[in-house]
Amino acid sequence: MRQPAALAIAFLSGAILAAQGRVNAQFTIEIHDGLFAALVSCLIGMTIMVVIVLAIPARRRALVTVPMAIREGRIRWWFLLSGFAGSCFVASQAIGVPLLGIALFSIVVTGAQVTSSLGVDRIGLGPAGKSPVTGRRVIAALLGLSAVAVAALGRSSVEGAVPLAALLLVLGAGVVMAPQQALNARIAGATHSVSVATAINFTVASFGLLIAVLVVHRGIPADFVDGVPPWLLLGGPIGLIYMGMATLVVRVVGVLLFFLTAVSGQLAASLLVDIVFPVPGTVISWGLVSALCLSLVAVAVGALRR
Repeated sequence: MRQPAALAIAFLSGAILAAQGRVNAQFTIEIHDGLFAALVSCLIGMTIMVVIVLAIPARRRALVTVPMAIREGRIRWWFLLSGFAGSCFVASQAIGVPLLGIALFSIVVTGAQVTSSLGVDRIGLGPAGKSPVTGRRVIAALLGLSAVAVAALGRSSVEGAVPLAALLLVLGAGVVMAPQQALNARIAGATHSVSVATAINFTVASFGLLIAVLVVHRGIPADFVDGVPPWLLLGGPIGLIYMGMATLVVRVVGVLLFFLTAVSGQLAASLLVDIVFPVPGTVISWGLVSALCLSLVAVAVGALRR
């Protein structure tokens, strides 16, 4: 895959991630429990992927190559644990957005992502190899973070003090997302299957969230999703699409450039929603337009060849 095609997919994945955040946050509000919402989202995604992998012979053959890839050293066993980072991110979406607001959530998670991405690319954790921390890459990261900050001005819907625990959860989730995407891409490369890597990721994420729910709540009530609108259960399937896209293109563009491009997709999706589906009182913000332009400049700077 060539870089322009990979960037286009990364851009679209950002828009998809914005939709997932909206669904998971509303699910949390509906059932009044972020951990349960995150668990349901991951379990639905896991179920879909496991069925797909087991139903298709080529995917089953790819799955059984995982132990061989570990024995041969093409991947390490702990790469398979990257799904725990996914559980952290889904939980941070479900818990953090209602408490922090989408604006502050976006700033914190994006800042953590781009900072962590510089380190991940520097050590060559992803399949794209090592990328030194150059002035150009730092400028691109700062431009991407500035774009999110500009977009957030005046858009926060949360008043009062910000819960420190929620802030730390979102910050940590953003940090671990970069190595998660790098390791998923390594697994996909070793198995020659994005589906297998995604299935492993969602299975591990579901296991991590299940443990968290059992520890915190000491059980799962059988009727906690009764009466929930069906569209609020789409967080898992949407997450599958995002994860598959991310795993596919990180191998081509690296972790930092992927996240910068995804930020552009998130901002473009926000602007499109304001234009096509405006709520009463919506005004097209020049801050959001400026932020989208800034993010596109960040992608251009990050994509420049050394």
